[in-house]
Amino acid sequence: MQAKTKPTFKLNLHLRRLNRFNRLLAAVLVVQLILAVAVYLPGVASVAPSHGPLLQDFKPESVTGLTIHDKDNGSQIVFTKNSAGEWVLPKADDYPLSTTQITGLLNKVKALDTSRLIAQNRSSQSRLRVAPDAYERMLEIKQGDKVDKLYIGSSEGASAAHTRLNDQDLVYLTSGLTSGDVPTSLSSWIDAPYFTINQANVVRMVVTNKQGTFEFNKTNNAWTWAGLPQGEKLNADKITGLLGQVTSVTLTTPLGKSDQDKYGMKAPLATITLTTQEQVTLTPTATTGAGLPFGRSATQSAAPLPTKIVENTYTLRVGAKQDSGNYVVKSSLSPYYVEVSSTLAEAFIPLARTDLIVPPATAPATASAAATATPGAASGPAQTAAPGATQPATAAPTQGATQSASTF
Repeated sequence: MQAKTKPTFKLNLHLRRLNRFNRLLAAVLVVQLILAVAVYLPGVASVAPSHGPLLQDFKPESVTGLTIHDKDNGSQIVFTKNSAGEWVLPKADDYPLSTTQITGLLNKVKALDTSRLIAQNRSSQSRLRVAPDAYERMLEIKQGDKVDKLYIGSSEGASAAHTRLNDQDLVYLTSGLTSGDVPTSLSSWIDAPYFTINQANVVRMVVTNKQGTFEFNKTNNAWTWAGLPQGEKLNADKITGLLGQVTSVTLTTPLGKSDQDKYGMKAPLATITLTTQEQVTLTPTATTGAGLPFGRSATQSAAPLPTKIVENTYTLRVGAKQDSGNYVVKSSLSPYYVEVSSTLAEAFIPLARTDLIVPPATAPATASAAATATPGAASGPAQTAAPGATQPATAAPTQGATQSASTF
């Protein structure tokens, strides 16, 4: 009996040990799964979400400084609020910015909340693009002596993004603000064009470049060119196209009020002078006239109000091409030098006489050419008539060109 009992006891002991080991392995596996969920599926956070603003006691109107960082290209732009409450660009001698747009951004920051906690460990920050060294945008927001750093990371949908505040480990998915709402091009933060006038009011344009000086005048809504040679026709569409570019100029980068040698303004590559005329109505002072009906004034009784023509002249100088590929421009309306895209500058810098005239029309095939192509037409009456058939074809363009020239 004892010989049979010992093996059975050993087998039961071995099975108990094996079951305990399996349970231990199962427990380890469960722990690993929990860690995997916490690390790789941050949307399932183990901490109950809190509700409230991401930035406590944040007041957009009290913000006095804003710096936008773009980690990918290493750029940053700094905005400040001046004593008048206007947002300006300090590095460009306080070039005015769009207060409405910056206030709109700060209001979006104020609306961010903590209702959707996504991750609470630092290992998730790089993947969600909210790490100190890996982010889409980072805003430094200054209120008095306090500066908050708001990291804006990868987007989830059209208007949601991962966000993180200061050195906190908590990452939230917030709505209403993405990196697309924080452009890093300066022109995106400026309201109005650098230079703009009413194209319809322009009556004279003078362009000076290395090719010479070109003067154009508008009379009865028709453009003329003082230097148009006899027998040639002005390309009016070219003038209209040039005016369309120069009467509304958008900058890419404000540079400041001080001239620098690299701007090339001592010898501009092109100078454009525009003269406008506008009819304005004069408003006389309203006075009560003697002998007028009670309650009526002399202004009311007088028939049409007087008008006058107001003439103004504006100048734009196009300077040197910069490393950015843009050109420096200075308007007589502004104290600021700015960079503009090459499109404007390269429309006026190479402007030449051949760009301003309509190419002569190609003469149609003459009767002699047709006769040559026809077998058996090389001699006889048809050959004699060829010179006469050529004459109308060559005379017509000359006559038309002369009539066009007399118009200008």
